[in-house]
Amino acid sequence: MSVMGGLLSGRAPLRVRAGLELLVHPFGYRDAARFWEISDPRLAVLVHAVVGGTPAYRRELVREDTPATLADFDAWVIRTVSLCARRPQAACALFGCGPASASRYPYGGLPPR
Repeated sequence: MSVMGGLLSGRAPLRVRAGLELLVHPFGYRDAARFWEISDPRLAVLVHAVVGGTPAYRRELVREDTPATLADFDAWVIRTVSLCARRPQAACALFGCGPASASRYPYGGLPPR
């Protein structure tokens, strides 16, 4: 259960103060593709596999950045949702990821194991 869910559930003190309980369910694959404005079905599957159908991720996580093509997908993951994008110094020191490695290694810019 999420922290917010726990604060507003059952007999929790904040429950009586809540004016609205709005459940936002994740989009399915097709709705997510339309929301992300992606027409290529293969690209839509990849984006949905990474971010799911959570609408807030488009603004909060990736800041309206959408991969333009299948060829842009790996670079999009690196620049938006990867640990390298959110904490570049720590992550790239650990994993050696970043824009330079995206051209050398597909699927997230990490070398194969």
